[in-house]
Amino acid sequence: MTTEYGTVDASPTKEFFVEMLTRDVRLAMAVLDLVDNCIDGALRIREGGRFEGLEVKITFDQEQFSIRDNCGGIPLDLAKNYAFRFGRPTDAPPVKRSVGRFGVGMKRALFKLGRLFEVATRTEEISYRITIDVDDWLTRNAWDFPIVSMETPNGSLREAETGTDITVMGLTDEAIRWFGTPLNETTLKSEISRRHQQHIDNGLAVSLNGVPILPSHLEFLVSDQPILRPAHREYDRDDVHVRLIAGVGKSEPQEAGWYVYCNGRMILYADRSGVTGWGEPRMTPNFHNQYARFRGAAFFDSDDPTLLPWNTTKDGVDEGVPVFSEVYSQMVSMMQPVVRFLDAVDRDRQRPEGQRPLMQLLDHSTSTTIAHLPIAESFIYDRPPPPTQPKERVVTIQYQRPTRLVDLVKKSLRVSSARSAGEKTFDYYIDQEGIDAT
Repeated sequence: MTTEYGTVDASPTKEFFVEMLTRDVRLAMAVLDLVDNCIDGALRIREGGRFEGLEVKITFDQEQFSIRDNCGGIPLDLAKNYAFRFGRPTDAPPVKRSVGRFGVGMKRALFKLGRLFEVATRTEEISYRITIDVDDWLTRNAWDFPIVSMETPNGSLREAETGTDITVMGLTDEAIRWFGTPLNETTLKSEISRRHQQHIDNGLAVSLNGVPILPSHLEFLVSDQPILRPAHREYDRDDVHVRLIAGVGKSEPQEAGWYVYCNGRMILYADRSGVTGWGEPRMTPNFHNQYARFRGAAFFDSDDPTLLPWNTTKDGVDEGVPVFSEVYSQMVSMMQPVVRFLDAVDRDRQRPEGQRPLMQLLDHSTSTTIAHLPIAESFIYDRPPPPTQPKERVVTIQYQRPTRLVDLVKKSLRVSSARSAGEKTFDYYIDQEGIDAT
């Protein structure tokens, strides 16, 4: 006979949930998550992906952080049922080519940054704000956040007047230290410039503390005569569009490696690890500075972001996603001819000046952005003829000796002509005297 004693409470505490949610995300990546949300707003109102007129303004100091955009705002239904949920419900309305994949980015970023924050949003139909005091919220059993309406002048707004303002007060100790370090402002600019290069190129204006952020472009070396072309492959696989490029760039070890993008958002920067094929047994070498010119780019794009190979913090690859397993083998095969070329360049570098055709090819090539690359199925370059040694200057030696003695030397050397006898005796002298003839 069994006795019922009720149930065990296995629900997480809020403190534990917040700690686990924020522990493994870098603060710079938390800010990037908020930029991702702005981009998803832009995608909702500009499905074509052109963002002219839309902007994201980020400001911070050691007391406050804010991010403001004019990207359409958060529709009320989306806020009430999806945007502030921890995780993305299966019935959440899709955003084509979304960069907000997992439904945790905004909440995780806000908890990472501070203990008091406000989200004020303006759509064409309604304006409202959500204010969250984290310390108070942690004491309550309920997980919801109150929504308070804001007045909308003239009853409605034009698209240009819509948007979302997020303000974080009561910064965490980590955020105070991070925002108080001047080098980190430069770091954050670089992260946004690299990881959102495509969206900035498409017209989105992003600024940090009043300074516009320019896109950081990945470039490959290209030459028409003699020819140098990166490899380029493009195809569709299971509702994912894949584009792969492998070639060479400037000799910069910190910039060398694979760059991986999901829906235009860079998730791997100059990766030189086994994740992208380096050190594959019997296939590719481990990275070292001999390959400082290697450049590779892998683009994964899909209307359904769940099909893409990014991890939850969007700073690494989820190798278990099916499309990445197939693409990995393609990346390895595309690396191999580039690696062999760079091996040849290294040998070329050891030759005397004027006998380095591969170095000359690289020196005369042009750095070209991905948008302007010529199309080539395989990595190709003009293979120069093997270098020839320049002819050494020679002189004719003439002298006379008795015929009887010359005949004796010819017999001893087993040659038939006086010329051969003279050459052999000259070589014999060089050898016996140990003269360095190199």
